[in-house]
Amino acid sequence: MWLVIRLLIAIGAVVVRFLSPSWRGKPTGEAGGRPTYQSVSKTKKGAVTGFRLGIELDTGLVFDFHEESESDRFFKWLGVSDELQTGDEAFDRRIYVACDHLGLHDLLRSEPRARAAIMALFAAGFARIRSDGKVLWMRRASEKEPAAEDFAPLVELAESLSCLERRDGFRVHMPRPFALRFVVVEAVVWSIFGYAASSWISLTYDFGWSYFEFGRLLWLGGLSAAALIAVILCLIVLFLRGSSRGHRIVVESGVLLVLALPVAGVSIVSDINSHSQGDAPISVESEIMSKRKVTRRTRRSTTTDYYINLAPPKTRPIGFDAPLSVQVGYGDFKAAEPTGTLRMQIEPGALGIPWIADRTVLPPPPPTQ
Repeated sequence: MWLVIRLLIAIGAVVVRFLSPSWRGKPTGEAGGRPTYQSVSKTKKGAVTGFRLGIELDTGLVFDFHEESESDRFFKWLGVSDELQTGDEAFDRRIYVACDHLGLHDLLRSEPRARAAIMALFAAGFARIRSDGKVLWMRRASEKEPAAEDFAPLVELAESLSCLERRDGFRVHMPRPFALRFVVVEAVVWSIFGYAASSWISLTYDFGWSYFEFGRLLWLGGLSAAALIAVILCLIVLFLRGSSRGHRIVVESGVLLVLALPVAGVSIVSDINSHSQGDAPISVESEIMSKRKVTRRTRRSTTTDYYINLAPPKTRPIGFDAPLSVQVGYGDFKAAEPTGTLRMQIEPGALGIPWIADRTVLPPPPPTQ
């Protein structure tokens, strides 16, 4: 059941990732005959810190213009990324073009108007220009809300790129050599992230109720995660080598994998350990010494966990030490009494990490006459 839930959440993470660019809200106005969008960033006290402007440009293309950074140059030097060079020295030195569509490449090489419009936006203080395929966006820091004249350079850029719009079938259908690769990479990485997010819930449950040798599970899961991160990132670099957007996808994937794979690695190890065929289960009986409850309070709820403290069993289980504190439900907690017995069925685990498959509270033995 847990595995099905994790897979569904993993698929959901991919769907959310690819639908999110289309969530842009309704147009807030019009400029140059095109619908426009705007959002303003403010502090809690209402002071304006910047704004984002958008104008409709239905190209179906995802691209990004930003000022070239040292990291962009570094990844180009490594050969991970391969950026368009237009032949305009001033433009190529300052602007990084993150797009692999040949139609946009041809336009930027042949149209000084488009290059001049992009340079004018950066000269006006805008930090980034990007397209989500439907809308051309730009943003900048500012202490004032946007005025009508702030849209003028955006209108000029949209007009200079208008021949890329879907009505011009030749340019829209030109080859996009890395488009499918981006989809594959992001689908894999975001599905791993979704799987890890859902696994966190079941792991929290298993740590309290099933596993009592956490160190072995964490060590093997962490080792598996490190190996997976290295392998997946190497494959992504090779898969996207030569794209102008390659290093951005590599960095984004690296961050998500570092966040997700430690949890996913532990979860995968746990699933293999508990669901694969291992040695025969071992029945262990330990005397109940005492019991305790741990209450955790938050602003919205109060949660209580119940534990039974045990004496070491008279016979040591083969290959591991039996637990001396076990989490139980309220019914077992209420029934547990000192000198009583907790009977546990312990699975050695396919990977040698023992876990408690079942537990039963037995009453104290009757007093001897």
